[in-house]
Formats: sequence, structure tokens, C-alpha cells
Amino acid sequence: MKIPMSRYRIVPALAFAVVAPAIPSPAPAPESSFTLEERAAVVEYWSQPGRYEAKPLGEVDGTDIWFAKYTPEGSLWIREFYRLRSDGKVIPTITPEAENEQQLRWDNWLNARVARDRLLAEIEAEVQNAIETGDAIPIRDGSEAPAPGEMPADLAGLIAAPPNFFHIAIPYAHTIRFDDATIEYQDHVGVPDKYAYFRNEKGVRSFGTKAADRGPDYINLLYQRAGIPVDQQRVFAAVSLLEGGFDSVNTYDTGFVSVGFIQFAALSEGAGSLGQVMLRMKTEYPEEFEGNFRRFGLDVTDDGVLVVADPTVGAELHGPDANQRIIHDKRLIAVFQRAGQLSDEFNVCQILTARDNYYPADDEIVVEVGGREMKCLVKDIFKSEAGLATMMDRKVNTGKLDPLGEYLRDLVEQTGMTDLKDAAKYEWALIRAMKYREDYLAMSALSQPARLDITLSRGDNPRDRRGGG
Repeated sequence: MKIPMSRYRIVPALAFAVVAPAIPSPAPAPESSFTLEERAAVVEYWSQPGRYEAKPLGEVDGTDIWFAKYTPEGSLWIREFYRLRSDGKVIPTITPEAENEQQLRWDNWLNARVARDRLLAEIEAEVQNAIETGDAIPIRDGSEAPAPGEMPADLAGLIAAPPNFFHIAIPYAHTIRFDDATIEYQDHVGVPDKYAYFRNEKGVRSFGTKAADRGPDYINLLYQRAGIPVDQQRVFAAVSLLEGGFDSVNTYDTGFVSVGFIQFAALSEGAGSLGQVMLRMKTEYPEEFEGNFRRFGLDVTDDGVLVVADPTVGAELHGPDANQRIIHDKRLIAVFQRAGQLSDEFNVCQILTARDNYYPADDEIVVEVGGREMKCLVKDIFKSEAGLATMMDRKVNTGKLDPLGEYLRDLVEQTGMTDLKDAAKYEWALIRAMKYREDYLAMSALSQPARLDITLSRGDNPRDRRGGG
């Protein structure tokens, strides 16, 4: 089941006429994936004593019940705030720095506001915990974090006033017991202050066991079963160092439900690359799919949409509704983690889907310069493992190769080259310009291009110049 070769195009902006939207026809009800008997079996399995327990984390640890916790609403505001910066992009692992005095004033006000909200929530949590235990209520005046004052007027003209960045909540500890595995989670995942992608406070996270820690023999076995050559293996290993293991899971951020060594995500539609992994396993390993997913209440449609049989009532949910049930019912996300721990077939399908979706060598690039269209494949330009890892990192984390086309167009205009494949001569500079989360030029385990520097600029942002020095 090979994903079609993608095609990357950069062309000048075009104007489109605005027309009245057509009134959509009602969507047909999805076909059932589980029979009534299968849904009843799912409910029966999960209703067995000891399968699932959820308790306030403080009861489990013998500590406080209430805590100050970051809010999804505050995180969403933070993302919109950072999008006010020059290019509107927000990399999850990087806090954008102020680019001028105006943005520095905004940041100073925001830092004070976040600190104040955190302190007030901490004080409220202390009061609630004292009420729970019957202790004396502590008295704090909040002077440790002074009030930030009014929102800067020039910022208020661009974005609505922020919600509270912190509130009080009761985190829960969750224990899920299969016959052959026990999995534990804690909701209200801790994230850095001002993190821009926190969306579900009931979500959980587990980094699982790093792929490298499963041992080289196990990894080699999976690569052999998947038919992945050695050079691609090195690129995979370099990119996945930033992610978890085959059994990694995450349900708190904008991926909604993310699973695996490269964080395959269901996204808002409840499908995405995670649905593709599931569909591949269901198609190529149907018995293993039945034993690792369907019997526990998880399935996927023929077009890669997640399906859930609710473990409590047996109701069948599709797409976005399946997402929400997986986020809120920790038994379901635990099914994915168990499969990553115990199913070789599931892990082979992760590798194959990563290759088909994200390995960029055969992606076509189309650049239009001066009315002339130039084409080649990514591998015609990026011949080193460091180059392919850089492009793969872009695809994994953004779903596309932007802004590669803009850098290439500038390169063509500077050099006058008539064949886009000649850009391979400047691979080092292109890698440096396209760096996203990791500097693969600094990884000695990867093959590297010859260093030939040239200053490159992006067509949509002339101030962004990289590749020099």
C-alpha cells in the first residue's frame, strides 16, 4: 500500500473570484465497524474487575489534591500571540524571541501576566488543599508576582485580551490492566509556561521505550521485515531521536491522538497518519490487528478514519468523536501503547508508514522562475543523509517542505542555473537554511555534503537570511 509520490510546488500568488459556497448535502451515516455482539464483548472485557482504576494523584502519592495547572485556553492565546511575529510560524520546541523593542515590551508584560496567573492559582490551590485536610488556611498576599498592569495598547489592537493562563485542577492517576501489560498515566500533563500547543488538559503522555533502547537486534529485525535499506535507517534514527518509542503516546496537544516512534497523529479529523498506520496493519496483518486493536474497541475504516467502540456503553464513534473518546477514556490510548510494546507487526507498520509519508527522496519539487517551470526530485538535490534528514524533519513536523521552494527560486535567480538539479552543488547552504528542529549538519553519524556557502533569502520574508558565515 504505497502512498503516492507527493509533489511540492512554489508558484506566484494568484487571485481567485469569491463565490457563494454551495450548501453541502447531509453526510451519510458511517457504516458500522463493530457488530452488536462485538461491542458487547468490548464492554464485557473492560467491565472485568481491576481492568481500570482512576484516583486523584494526591491520594495515590499522599500529597495535595489541588494543583495550579496551565490552561488550554491560555495556550491557544499564546500561539496566536506568537503568530504576530514576522513570519507567523511557531515551532513547538522553540520559544520565539522578541525581534524589536515593541515585541520586547509585549513579552515583558506577558511574562508578568503569566507569573501572576500562576501565583494566584497556586494560592487558590493552597486554600482548597487546606479545606480538604482541615488545616489552617494559608494567607499570601500575592506580592511575589506583582500585577502586570493593563495590556499594552498596541498589542490590544491586534489580539483579544488573554484568558487565565492557570487555574486549579485535580490531576488523576490512571491504571489500565491488560492480561499481559499494565499501563499507568497521569492527566493534566506538565508543559512549559507559554507552551503554544497544549489543547487537552485531560490528555496524557508517555514517552514509552526509545526505539534505540529496544536493542539493535530488535530494530534490525523490524527494518528487515519492512525492507528498509541501511542509509534510510540512519536517517530514520536521526529524525526519531526527537520523538518517543514505538509505544509512545500523547493526547494533550494539537495532534489530538499521537502514537509511535515518529508521533503519527490523528489530527482533528480523527484520521491522519495514525489512521494510515492502523489501516496498513488491518490490511496486511488482519489477525494481529484483531488481537491488538479490535477486541479492545479500536478499529479503522477503509479510508483511514479511527473508530471506537466505547468501553463503557458500547456506542460506536467515528473520526473527531473517536478522538475525544480516546482522549478522555485512558483505556483506549493504552491499547495503542500496549500494541507498541508487544506487536512487531504494529511497529513494522509504523516504519513503513513513516517511509511512505515522510521520507522525502522521491518527492517532486516544482519551482517557477520568470515564467519558466523547473522540476526535479528531492534526492536530485539532497544527496547526503544529513540533507534527507533535514527534509524529513520538515515533513514530519510541518507536513510539507516549505520554504524550500522559495530558497530554490532565490538560488536560481542568483546563479542563473537552468537545471534545478544543479542546486545539489549548494546542498550544504540549503540544509542550513532549511534547519527546523535539529542541526543534522552537526551529526557525524550521517553522510554530509561538501560545504559550499551562499546567502539565501525567502521570497515572502526578505529579512530572513540564512546560509552565510
